[in-house]
Amino acid sequence: MRSTRKAAIIVRVVIMLTVIPCYARVDSEYMKWSGGEFEMPPSLKQAQDRLQLEPFMQSSQEFLRMAAVRRLAQIEGPKAAALLRGIAAKEPVNRSPDYVPLVKLEVVRQLERIPGVETESALIGLWQDYWSKRGDLHKDVAFGLYDFSPVCSRLLDAFYSKANSKAVLRSIERVALSEEISRQGLLPDWFRQKVWEVYLKAKVIDSGAASDADQVEMLLLELNAADRQWPFGYMSLPHIKALAARSVISRHGPGTLGVVEQRLSQEIDSRSYLNSNDPQKRYMELTENRAFLRKVIRDHLNSGRANPQSQ
Repeated sequence: MRSTRKAAIIVRVVIMLTVIPCYARVDSEYMKWSGGEFEMPPSLKQAQDRLQLEPFMQSSQEFLRMAAVRRLAQIEGPKAAALLRGIAAKEPVNRSPDYVPLVKLEVVRQLERIPGVETESALIGLWQDYWSKRGDLHKDVAFGLYDFSPVCSRLLDAFYSKANSKAVLRSIERVALSEEISRQGLLPDWFRQKVWEVYLKAKVIDSGAASDADQVEMLLLELNAADRQWPFGYMSLPHIKALAARSVISRHGPGTLGVVEQRLSQEIDSRSYLNSNDPQKRYMELTENRAFLRKVIRDHLNSGRANPQSQ
Protein backbone atom coordinates (compact mmCIF):
# COMPACT_ATOMS: atom_id res chain seq x y z
CA MET A 1 0.00 0.00 0.00
CA ARG A 2 2.79 2.39 0.95
CA SER A 3 4.71 1.62 -2.24
CA THR A 4 1.57 2.34 -4.28
CA ARG A 5 1.09 5.74 -2.59
CA LYS A 6 4.76 6.56 -3.03
CA ALA A 7 4.57 5.71 -6.72
CA ALA A 8 1.45 7.86 -7.09
CA ILE A 9 3.21 10.82 -5.48
CA ILE A 10 6.22 10.42 -7.76
CA VAL A 11 3.97 10.31 -10.83
CA ARG A 12 2.13 13.44 -9.66
CA VAL A 13 5.41 15.33 -9.18
CA VAL A 14 6.65 14.28 -12.63
CA ILE A 15 3.38 15.48 -14.19
CA MET A 16 3.69 18.85 -12.42
CA LEU A 17 7.26 19.30 -13.60
CA THR A 18 6.22 18.44 -17.14
CA VAL A 19 3.10 20.59 -17.36
CA ILE A 20 4.04 23.66 -15.33
CA PRO A 21 6.41 26.03 -17.22
CA CYS A 22 9.92 26.13 -15.81
CA TYR A 23 10.64 29.57 -14.39
CA ALA A 24 13.54 30.59 -12.20
CA ARG A 25 12.51 31.59 -8.70
CA VAL A 26 13.76 34.75 -7.06
CA ASP A 27 17.05 33.69 -5.50
CA SER A 28 20.57 35.12 -5.60
CA GLU A 29 21.24 33.74 -9.09
CA TYR A 30 17.92 35.02 -10.40
CA MET A 31 18.61 38.48 -9.02
CA LYS A 32 21.99 38.42 -10.79
CA TRP A 33 20.12 37.67 -14.00
CA SER A 34 17.86 40.65 -13.38
CA GLY A 35 20.99 42.81 -13.18
CA GLY A 36 22.37 41.38 -16.42
CA GLU A 37 24.87 39.01 -14.82
CA PHE A 38 24.68 35.66 -16.60
CA GLU A 39 26.72 33.39 -18.84
CA MET A 40 25.64 33.00 -22.45
CA PRO A 41 24.75 29.33 -23.15
CA PRO A 42 27.15 27.73 -25.71
CA SER A 43 24.24 26.94 -28.06
CA LEU A 44 23.35 30.64 -28.19
CA LYS A 45 26.95 31.69 -28.74
CA GLN A 46 26.94 29.64 -31.91
CA ALA A 47 23.89 31.43 -33.34
CA GLN A 48 24.86 33.83 -36.14
CA ASP A 49 21.55 35.31 -37.33
CA ARG A 50 17.88 35.85 -36.44
CA LEU A 51 16.80 32.56 -37.94
CA GLN A 52 19.11 30.59 -35.68
CA LEU A 53 17.97 32.64 -32.68
CA GLU A 54 14.25 32.14 -33.34
CA PRO A 55 13.86 28.89 -31.33
CA PHE A 56 15.47 30.57 -28.31
CA MET A 57 13.35 33.71 -28.63
CA GLN A 58 10.22 31.52 -28.68
CA SER A 59 11.36 29.34 -25.76
CA SER A 60 9.09 28.82 -22.75
CA GLN A 61 12.15 29.41 -20.54
CA GLU A 62 12.55 33.06 -19.72
CA PHE A 63 16.30 32.72 -19.24
CA LEU A 64 16.77 31.55 -22.82
CA ARG A 65 14.61 34.38 -24.17
CA MET A 66 16.66 36.87 -22.13
CA ALA A 67 19.96 35.43 -23.37
CA ALA A 68 18.63 35.47 -26.95
CA VAL A 69 17.95 39.20 -26.61
CA ARG A 70 21.59 39.78 -25.70
CA ARG A 71 22.84 37.61 -28.53
CA LEU A 72 20.57 39.37 -31.02
CA ALA A 73 21.97 42.74 -29.94
CA GLN A 74 25.51 41.42 -30.25
CA ILE A 75 24.90 40.13 -33.77
CA GLU A 76 22.89 42.99 -35.27
CA GLY A 77 23.71 46.06 -33.18
CA PRO A 78 21.52 49.10 -34.03
CA LYS A 79 19.64 47.08 -36.69
CA ALA A 80 18.03 45.06 -33.87
CA ALA A 81 16.44 48.14 -32.24
CA ALA A 82 12.91 47.80 -33.64
CA LEU A 83 12.82 44.05 -33.06
CA LEU A 84 14.03 44.45 -29.48
CA ARG A 85 11.23 46.90 -28.75
CA GLY A 86 8.77 44.45 -30.31
CA ILE A 87 10.10 41.61 -28.16
CA ALA A 88 9.53 43.66 -25.01
CA ALA A 89 5.99 44.50 -26.11
CA LYS A 90 5.14 40.81 -26.63
CA GLU A 91 6.49 39.60 -23.30
CA PRO A 92 3.74 38.61 -20.83
CA VAL A 93 3.11 40.79 -17.78
CA ASN A 94 4.58 39.32 -14.62
CA ARG A 95 1.92 39.18 -11.91
CA SER A 96 3.80 37.48 -9.11
CA PRO A 97 6.38 38.82 -6.65
CA ASP A 98 8.35 35.61 -7.31
CA TYR A 99 9.33 36.79 -10.80
CA VAL A 100 11.16 39.66 -12.47
CA PRO A 101 10.62 40.79 -16.11
CA LEU A 102 14.03 39.50 -17.19
CA VAL A 103 13.50 39.80 -20.93
CA LYS A 104 12.21 43.38 -20.79
CA LEU A 105 15.04 44.48 -18.52
CA GLU A 106 17.59 42.93 -20.88
CA VAL A 107 15.97 44.71 -23.83
CA VAL A 108 16.40 48.05 -22.05
CA ARG A 109 20.01 47.23 -21.16
CA GLN A 110 20.87 46.39 -24.75
CA LEU A 111 19.11 49.45 -26.18
CA GLU A 112 21.03 51.60 -23.69
CA ARG A 113 24.34 49.89 -24.48
CA ILE A 114 24.20 50.26 -28.28
CA PRO A 115 24.76 53.84 -29.47
CA GLY A 116 22.77 55.32 -32.31
CA VAL A 117 19.54 57.04 -33.27
CA GLU A 118 17.76 53.71 -33.84
CA THR A 119 18.32 52.39 -30.33
CA GLU A 120 17.58 55.76 -28.74
CA SER A 121 14.30 55.96 -30.66
CA ALA A 122 13.42 52.42 -29.56
CA LEU A 123 14.09 53.33 -25.93
CA ILE A 124 11.90 56.42 -26.20
CA GLY A 125 9.21 54.35 -27.94
CA LEU A 126 9.28 51.74 -25.17
CA TRP A 127 9.05 54.53 -22.59
CA GLN A 128 6.04 55.99 -24.39
CA ASP A 129 4.43 52.54 -24.47
CA TYR A 130 4.64 52.35 -20.69
CA TRP A 131 3.62 55.97 -20.14
CA SER A 132 0.46 55.30 -22.14
CA LYS A 133 -0.40 52.53 -19.63
CA ARG A 134 -0.11 54.74 -16.55
CA GLY A 135 -3.88 54.71 -16.14
CA ASP A 136 -3.75 50.95 -15.50
CA LEU A 137 -1.70 51.28 -12.32
CA HIS A 138 -4.68 51.72 -10.00
CA LYS A 139 -6.74 49.08 -11.80
CA ASP A 140 -4.01 46.46 -12.05
CA VAL A 141 -1.82 46.47 -8.94
CA ALA A 142 0.23 43.47 -10.07
CA PHE A 143 1.13 45.21 -13.33
CA GLY A 144 2.27 48.28 -11.40
CA LEU A 145 4.40 46.36 -8.93
CA TYR A 146 5.96 43.62 -11.04
CA ASP A 147 6.15 45.11 -14.53
CA PHE A 148 5.70 48.88 -14.70
CA SER A 149 7.93 49.63 -11.71
CA PRO A 150 11.04 47.57 -12.56
CA VAL A 151 10.92 48.30 -16.30
CA CYS A 152 10.27 52.04 -15.94
CA SER A 153 12.96 52.32 -13.27
CA ARG A 154 15.45 50.73 -15.67
CA LEU A 155 14.25 52.93 -18.54
CA LEU A 156 14.81 56.04 -16.44
CA ASP A 157 18.31 54.82 -15.59
CA ALA A 158 18.95 54.48 -19.32
CA PHE A 159 17.62 57.98 -19.96
CA TYR A 160 19.86 59.36 -17.22
CA SER A 161 22.89 57.93 -19.02
CA LYS A 162 21.66 59.61 -22.23
CA ALA A 163 20.69 62.92 -20.63
CA ASN A 164 22.73 64.86 -23.21
CA SER A 165 20.22 63.85 -25.90
CA LYS A 166 17.69 66.49 -26.95
CA ALA A 167 15.26 63.72 -27.91
CA VAL A 168 15.46 62.30 -24.38
CA LEU A 169 14.98 65.79 -22.93
CA ARG A 170 11.84 66.38 -25.01
CA SER A 171 10.43 63.00 -24.10
CA ILE A 172 11.06 63.27 -20.35
CA GLU A 173 10.04 66.95 -20.21
CA ARG A 174 6.50 66.14 -21.37
CA VAL A 175 6.17 63.67 -18.52
CA ALA A 176 7.88 65.80 -15.84
CA LEU A 177 5.59 68.75 -16.54
CA SER A 178 2.43 66.66 -16.78
CA GLU A 179 -0.47 66.87 -14.35
CA GLU A 180 0.07 63.26 -13.29
CA ILE A 181 3.55 64.11 -12.00
CA SER A 182 2.61 67.44 -10.41
CA ARG A 183 -0.38 66.05 -8.50
CA GLN A 184 0.28 63.76 -5.57
CA GLY A 185 -1.39 60.35 -5.48
CA LEU A 186 -1.77 59.71 -9.21
CA LEU A 187 1.59 57.99 -9.68
CA PRO A 188 4.13 56.42 -7.29
CA ASP A 189 6.29 59.01 -5.55
CA TRP A 190 9.52 57.17 -6.42
CA PHE A 191 8.52 57.42 -10.09
CA ARG A 192 7.75 61.13 -9.85
CA GLN A 193 11.12 61.84 -8.22
CA LYS A 194 13.08 59.71 -10.67
CA VAL A 195 11.41 61.43 -13.64
CA TRP A 196 12.47 64.78 -12.21
CA GLU A 197 16.02 63.54 -11.63
CA VAL A 198 16.36 62.70 -15.31
CA TYR A 199 14.64 65.93 -16.34
CA LEU A 200 16.91 68.13 -14.19
CA LYS A 201 20.02 66.34 -15.45
CA ALA A 202 18.97 66.75 -19.09
CA LYS A 203 17.81 70.32 -18.51
CA VAL A 204 21.10 71.59 -17.05
CA ILE A 205 23.11 69.90 -19.82
CA ASP A 206 20.84 71.44 -22.47
CA SER A 207 21.24 74.88 -20.87
CA GLY A 208 24.92 74.83 -21.79
CA ALA A 209 26.54 73.83 -18.49
CA ALA A 210 29.65 72.20 -19.93
CA SER A 211 31.55 71.00 -16.88
CA ASP A 212 30.28 68.82 -14.04
CA ALA A 213 30.94 71.66 -11.58
CA ASP A 214 28.81 74.05 -13.67
CA GLN A 215 26.04 71.46 -13.72
CA VAL A 216 26.14 71.15 -9.92
CA GLU A 217 25.91 74.95 -9.58
CA MET A 218 22.83 75.00 -11.81
CA LEU A 219 21.32 72.14 -9.84
CA LEU A 220 21.85 74.15 -6.66
CA LEU A 221 19.86 76.98 -8.25
CA GLU A 222 17.06 74.49 -8.99
CA LEU A 223 17.25 73.30 -5.37
CA ASN A 224 17.08 76.87 -4.08
CA ALA A 225 14.07 77.63 -6.29
CA ALA A 226 12.23 74.61 -4.86
CA ASP A 227 13.21 75.42 -1.27
CA ARG A 228 11.91 78.98 -1.64
CA GLN A 229 8.40 77.50 -1.83
CA TRP A 230 8.71 76.22 1.74
CA PRO A 231 6.55 75.34 3.62
CA PHE A 232 5.34 72.65 1.26
CA GLY A 233 3.61 69.33 1.80
CA TYR A 234 5.33 65.99 1.99
CA MET A 235 5.91 64.70 -1.55
CA SER A 236 4.27 67.76 -3.07
CA LEU A 237 5.81 68.87 -6.36
CA PRO A 238 8.26 71.34 -4.72
CA HIS A 239 9.35 68.55 -2.38
CA ILE A 240 9.82 66.17 -5.32
CA LYS A 241 11.92 68.79 -7.14
CA ALA A 242 14.10 69.40 -4.08
CA LEU A 243 14.64 65.67 -3.52
CA ALA A 244 15.49 65.18 -7.19
CA ALA A 245 18.00 68.03 -7.23
CA ARG A 246 19.73 66.72 -4.09
CA SER A 247 19.85 63.21 -5.56
CA VAL A 248 21.44 64.30 -8.84
CA ILE A 249 23.97 66.50 -7.02
CA SER A 250 24.88 63.58 -4.77
CA ARG A 251 25.76 61.43 -7.77
CA HIS A 252 28.76 63.63 -8.47
CA GLY A 253 32.09 62.77 -6.93
CA PRO A 254 33.95 64.59 -4.12
CA GLY A 255 36.29 66.24 -6.65
CA THR A 256 33.48 67.98 -8.51
CA LEU A 257 31.59 68.83 -5.33
CA GLY A 258 34.79 70.20 -3.79
CA VAL A 259 35.25 72.61 -6.69
CA VAL A 260 31.71 73.94 -6.23
CA GLU A 261 32.15 74.16 -2.45
CA GLN A 262 35.22 76.34 -3.00
CA ARG A 263 33.26 78.60 -5.36
CA LEU A 264 30.55 79.05 -2.72
CA SER A 265 33.14 79.76 -0.03
CA GLN A 266 34.77 82.38 -2.24
CA GLU A 267 31.43 84.13 -2.76
CA ILE A 268 30.80 84.08 0.98
CA ASP A 269 34.28 85.28 1.93
CA SER A 270 34.36 88.04 -0.69
CA ARG A 271 30.84 89.12 0.37
CA SER A 272 29.85 89.42 -3.29
CA TYR A 273 26.37 88.26 -2.28
CA LEU A 274 25.81 91.83 -1.07
CA ASN A 275 25.32 92.80 -4.73
CA SER A 276 22.29 90.51 -5.08
CA ASN A 277 18.69 91.73 -4.89
CA ASP A 278 18.21 90.11 -1.49
CA PRO A 279 21.65 89.81 0.20
CA GLN A 280 20.32 88.11 3.34
CA LYS A 281 18.46 85.43 1.40
CA ARG A 282 21.43 84.87 -0.91
CA TYR A 283 23.75 84.51 2.09
CA MET A 284 21.42 81.92 3.63
CA GLU A 285 21.31 79.97 0.37
CA LEU A 286 25.09 80.03 0.02
CA THR A 287 25.71 78.78 3.55
CA GLU A 288 23.01 76.08 3.29
CA ASN A 289 24.29 74.93 -0.10
CA ARG A 290 27.85 74.76 1.19
CA ALA A 291 26.79 72.79 4.26
CA PHE A 292 24.89 70.36 2.03
CA LEU A 293 27.88 69.84 -0.28
CA ARG A 294 30.21 69.30 2.65
CA LYS A 295 27.88 66.67 4.06
CA VAL A 296 27.66 64.83 0.72
CA ILE A 297 31.46 64.89 0.38
CA ARG A 298 31.82 63.44 3.89
CA ASP A 299 29.26 60.76 3.10
CA HIS A 300 31.17 59.78 -0.05
CA LEU A 301 34.46 59.56 1.81
CA ASN A 302 33.00 57.69 4.78
CA SER A 303 31.35 55.14 2.51
CA GLY A 304 34.62 54.48 0.69
CA ARG A 305 33.52 56.32 -2.46
CA ALA A 306 36.50 58.64 -2.48
CA ASN A 307 36.59 58.65 -6.27
CA PRO A 308 33.14 57.66 -7.57
CA GLN A 309 32.55 58.22 -11.24
CA SER A 310 30.87 61.55 -11.70
CA GLN A 311 27.61 61.20 -13.58
